[in-house]
Amino acid sequence: MSDAVATPAETLNNAVHERPAKRKRIACQRCRQSKLRCEASDGGARPCQRCSLHSWPCITEAEPQRASKRPNRTLNERADPEPQSTHHINPIASPPASQTSSFRALAASADHVSSEAQLPPEYFSYYHNSFPVLLMPVSPDAVYATSALLFWAVITTAARHDSLDFTLLPALVPAVKRLLWLTIASPPHMLPSLEAMSILCIWMFPVSSMPTDLTFILAGILKSSAMHTGLHRPDILTHYSSAQSSLRPAKLREAIKVWCCTYVATEGVAIGNGQPPYFPADRTIEQASAASNPYELPESLHQAGVTQVFCSKVHSTMCDFDRLEGLASQSTRSLLLKVLERDLRELEERLNTHRSHRTSIHFLSACFQLRAYWLFDDEESSARRDGVIKAFDTAIRFIDKLQYGETDGGPVRYLTFLASRVCFAAAVLVSKVVHSSYGLYVDAERGKQAFNTSISIFKRCCVEDNDMHGRTTKVLAQLWNIYEGQSEKSQQPPGLSLKTRLFFSIAHDALWQWREEYAGNPNNGAPSPPPPLMPPSSTTIYGGPLSAEHQPSSLALSHSRTEPGNNIAHASNILDDHTTSLASNARQFHSPAEFFDADPTREPLPSAPDQDHLTRNSRLLPPGAMQFDMLFPCAVSGFRDSEQP
Repeated sequence: MSDAVATPAETLNNAVHERPAKRKRIACQRCRQSKLRCEASDGGARPCQRCSLHSWPCITEAEPQRASKRPNRTLNERADPEPQSTHHINPIASPPASQTSSFRALAASADHVSSEAQLPPEYFSYYHNSFPVLLMPVSPDAVYATSALLFWAVITTAARHDSLDFTLLPALVPAVKRLLWLTIASPPHMLPSLEAMSILCIWMFPVSSMPTDLTFILAGILKSSAMHTGLHRPDILTHYSSAQSSLRPAKLREAIKVWCCTYVATEGVAIGNGQPPYFPADRTIEQASAASNPYELPESLHQAGVTQVFCSKVHSTMCDFDRLEGLASQSTRSLLLKVLERDLRELEERLNTHRSHRTSIHFLSACFQLRAYWLFDDEESSARRDGVIKAFDTAIRFIDKLQYGETDGGPVRYLTFLASRVCFAAAVLVSKVVHSSYGLYVDAERGKQAFNTSISIFKRCCVEDNDMHGRTTKVLAQLWNIYEGQSEKSQQPPGLSLKTRLFFSIAHDALWQWREEYAGNPNNGAPSPPPPLMPPSSTTIYGGPLSAEHQPSSLALSHSRTEPGNNIAHASNILDDHTTSLASNARQFHSPAEFFDADPTREPLPSAPDQDHLTRNSRLLPPGAMQFDMLFPCAVSGFRDSEQP
């Protein structure tokens, strides 16, 4: 037969081959991720309507890759911190022009934030050395791929003292806070997310009052998240994971390093808030803080961990003593403090093997936290007097060492949360001792100089107008006036009425005295105009629209009341010449309007004059803006009266 009859299968096959090929419809990246219809896939205009509305780049891949839908990853499965290519970007060196790119505008919601920027060298120059949580060298793409929160935590921390673009930090904080809460609400948290929360605990978001400070809350979440992952027991990590696999040695060391960072951050926040330690004892931390450094922790982190173990022991011991109030005598406290002094000498011998400016700060902070408890004794004795005088000398040495950091490579403007709280308590103790009967046994003039230095330190630490550091400078100056005016107490030994906040009771007791003197004053003792540089509404928890009528300054400055004989330093010696701008390192930061396209009504801030970063003779708050009820709510207004003997 010349013409063969085609089978049904051959007929169907021929029809398929003769059918014209169907054109692929590929949506842009944004629409495909959101699973929305994209006009670009139908040959429409580019950019598509959705990308054009949000000012996003409309990018279409020829062969889009399907993303993995696995919901959870174990620590072994986490993204590699190294980039896929072998080329690394050194964050300390200035990037070449070909690699330089500006930050992409922050979207209205934090889950749309993306990165095309270099990690700021300022972070590695001034922050990373104190808290080495990141790996070196590190690529910004790798950091962002592992955790967007970690990437933006680094950027926000480095922006704290950007003197040329002082609008950057207020623009970043609200979006980073939203990203933080979104990350917290999506457990389990991988190591990079825990690292980000640790950084934000060490250098807190700028706030204007203690009740609005979320650092202590974040520290509790950080501790719980780390324990939920099983970092506190890396030897049995499989008991906390669905994957039946153990950590490789390199991953084990990294997990222990993150756990040590969590320990240092959470304990510092708890103690700095006058709360009991989160970790009275921890097996992994005790092993990691051994003199041999078995897990090869960075030296600065190892020293911080060793010091924090001692501080936690001190405060846990004092907490246990307070629980036995009525059963243990005051002599028991003195005996405990003498025993802890012996442990302090052992700590000093350990730290002397790696003596540095940062190590000295850690040791003097621990030394002051211990000796401050001598002020808690009510019975007057020679041991108490000698102990308080030792605490006075330690406070002065600590403040002086912070000041010397300007020349020793540790500028005071980059103080950690705990170091700033210890400095506050140290300044208050110096003022108490100078204006008491113990003033005859100490160098009062040296105490005045140290007190002036502490005010200068807090002024340099300001990152926003009316933040906690700025308000502290004002409160300290007014406390000196209060103590100087109490002539009847100059013949009495220094003491405390409030003893419930561990060593930080010294600061809280002084704040209650400040409240009695200034809380009823509409101006809270503030001097007369000029008005503030930034309204209080711009420093609330989530931030608000910044008014164009006010120009924020790079430092929040204030002056104390001047009275005869008052030797309080003013803000005439505060320099900001050593601050390195983020914008000066081959990067361009956009205005706040580009960071928040969800608020089209936001007006851009006017540029500040050239002298704006220098000291100004201006007060911190307008009348009524610095109400003490925000520092201590009215619900506890009668607390001090109940503490009075």
